[in-house]
Amino acid sequence: MDGGRACASLCGHDESLVRGTSSAVAVALLDRLLVSGSDDAVPPGSAGDLAICDRDRLLAAIYRAVFGDRIDTRASCVHCDHPFELEFSLAALQDSLAGEDLAEGPDSSGHYRLADGRVFRLPSWRDEQAIAGLDPADARRTLATRCLVSGDPDADPAPLLAALERQAPVLDLELDARCPDCERDGVVHFDLQSFLLAALQREGQWLARDVHRIAVAYHWSHKEILDLPRSQRQLHVTLIEADMAARRRPA
Repeated sequence: MDGGRACASLCGHDESLVRGTSSAVAVALLDRLLVSGSDDAVPPGSAGDLAICDRDRLLAAIYRAVFGDRIDTRASCVHCDHPFELEFSLAALQDSLAGEDLAEGPDSSGHYRLADGRVFRLPSWRDEQAIAGLDPADARRTLATRCLVSGDPDADPAPLLAALERQAPVLDLELDARCPDCERDGVVHFDLQSFLLAALQREGQWLARDVHRIAVAYHWSHKEILDLPRSQRQLHVTLIEADMAARRRPA
């Protein structure tokens, strides 16, 4: 549950549609998984209207439900180019992004107010699409203009952009890391969205095996198997394979 929004359990149909790591793929996945909660600002099927930070929070919840809280990834040292393993807690990373608010809010409309009176909203996928391909300076100016709800449009955009970064932190950032080989400090780029979707794609190679195992054992239809929540499907496969191994053992 996140701000009144909940996600259904991932099933085979959802996994089979993850092809790529773009925001469009992430939005399509969430559109399938969003279910009605007690205080929905964004109804199921409208994931594109979610603030990007809310989208990341839901993707993080999906990652923890599927893979657990621990992130294990590989990086290369920016100094010696030596590859090394990087491990950290996703929950701890999210907690580290919390900081002092730079604006009042949100109000009943989900808007925030700066000290100079300007009111702004948090950026969504629609804004992400609008600034795609722009150089960084133009992208920041365009984003500030799009997210301004009321107030002086000619005012310095820097305070508004700073407030956006503080109020809407995303899990696409540079992490401090020390190379175990040369022992020099550096940074590693981590993007949760790409990390999650790539992991689901890699695991997709096992989906056909799961379907085959269950179909042979239980004679269920392809649709019935893909309708199963991922955890239930994997449990059935584990039980089937344990039974097969027991039958192969000599009496």
